[in-house]
Parts: sequence; structure tokens; C-alpha cells
Amino acid sequence: MKARVPIPSGIAAASLLLRIAIIIHAAATFLSVFTYQFTQFGTWLFMEAFHNLDDPASAAFYVERILVSIYLAAAVAVVFAPAWPLLILISGYIFMESYSGLRNTGHLFSEWMPAAYMLRYLTPWVLMVLTVGPRFEKTRAWTRPAAMGLLQLGIGGVFFVHGCLAWMEHPGFIDLIIGTFRNLFRIPMNESAAVTILKGIAVVDWVVALALLLYPNPPFAPDSFWNRFPKAAAARRRLVPPLLFWLAGWGLVTALSRLTGPGLPVGFSQYPALLTRASHYLGPLALYVLFILPGHRPHFSLNKPDSPHAPD
Repeated sequence: MKARVPIPSGIAAASLLLRIAIIIHAAATFLSVFTYQFTQFGTWLFMEAFHNLDDPASAAFYVERILVSIYLAAAVAVVFAPAWPLLILISGYIFMESYSGLRNTGHLFSEWMPAAYMLRYLTPWVLMVLTVGPRFEKTRAWTRPAAMGLLQLGIGGVFFVHGCLAWMEHPGFIDLIIGTFRNLFRIPMNESAAVTILKGIAVVDWVVALALLLYPNPPFAPDSFWNRFPKAAAARRRLVPPLLFWLAGWGLVTALSRLTGPGLPVGFSQYPALLTRASHYLGPLALYVLFILPGHRPHFSLNKPDSPHAPD
């Protein structure tokens, strides 16, 4: 029987993290819809698609519940078998949510919504690359650079966009800062101080987004790219781990601010805002394991290989 190629441990670990991010996002979205919470897609259905009906709210909830149930079922299936049609379906649903936010022009900065969701709908595509790429000889060598490139674009894009929104003094961000300092640290803060902090956050977001476009590699560049720059290659090995841990940590902190900003104790309705941002803190960790485990021997394979030795 022809042996199938083993999966390197870095690719396997990154794939697991992204599957977790997808199922968490799907479960949180499902909870939001079935507890009658605000969603971008539901609002668009209510305001535009079904506004001529006698009861547009009921129709919107009915359709959204059907679609989000399909989305959750696909996400559960992907945890066990990440088939590419399901991953395209998942990415399409998340993009539809972001596009609905763009159409909901009554919300401030709605035109930024598709860019702010970039990492969420790119995550299934990264998982698709990691799943399909190792199966074929022609794509095997490019699996890791392509997955890393997509993650770099997604993570860097999210940080850049949020930096822009912070610089433009997004009122929602201001409220999160004031609320978090008040509720978590018992420190009163006025709007002027919050805006100053927000400006600093914007600059940091821009800096790390730019750094991510150069390290670990420029997007889609092979590992050999840095061989021509020995000093930069040495700095790369020192810079990349703390950079990616910062991105994961800050992604988690900003997601947690959706709990601490509105007020304590945390209510059940606040958790979906944290969970739908799972890719913001798990995505950088997936990029980290792809960086540190590029050529390790596999810890599992698609099938038992004929040889116990795995290619780098």
C-alpha cells in the first residue's frame, strides 16, 4: 500500500490551534444568535433583506438560526476532518458577517468591518493550506510558507486596522479603556486620558503590524530568504518569539476587555464577544509553532508510513 506523507509537528500543532479557534468562534456565534443578541448579519437581514415583510425581526432570526446551525455543524465536523468544502463554507459565513457590518451604515466605522474581520475569515483558508498542502508533492514545500504568509497578512491586517480605528478615537475603544480601568483597577479615568492611551496603542499596533510583515519571513517567502542577510537572520531568531507572544497576549487582552469594559460581574451575554475573537489570540500562537517547529519529525501522520523516518 502506498504510504501517505507524515505531517510535520509544526503543521499539526498549528492545525490543531486553528481548529480550536474555528469551533470557539462558531459556538460563540451560535450562542449569540440563539440568545437574541446583536449580530451584524441579523441586523442586515432585519434592516435590508426582510424590511418589507410584516414581521422582519422574526424572519431575520429564523433565517439566521438556520444558517448559524449549519455553520456550527460544519465547524464541529472540521475539528475531526477539515475538508476543504466545509472550510470554504465557514470562511464564507464569517465574511458574510463582516460584509453585513459594512452594509449596516448606521454604525460608526462600519466601512472598516471587512478588514477588521480579516483574520477570522482567513483562518479557515490557513487550515485548508495546512491540511491539503502536505498531501501533494508539488505543494508540500510551500505549505508552511503559504500558511505563515496568510497568517501574517491576517494578523498584521487586524492590528493595522485596529491601530487606525484607535487613532481615529473609536468611541467603543474609549469606553472599553475607561470601563476596564474603573471596573478592574478601581481607577477613575476621564475621556482625555483614555484618548491619550488609545493613541499610544495605535502606534504600537502599527509597529507590530509592520514588524510582522518582515518577520518571521516576508509573506509567502521561503525560509531561505534570510540566508542572504546573516545579521538580520540572527536578529530574527531573537525577535520573532517575543513578537508573536506579544501579538497573542495583546489579542487576548483586547478580547477580555469586552468582559471588563461593560462592568463586573461578567454576564453570560458578554462571553461571545470574547470567544468570537479566538483567532486573535490563537492565530499568533499557530504562527509561532510554525516558526519554531519547521522541520521536526511528525508526531502523527495521515496513515502509517512505510519508513519510520519523516522528511524535514
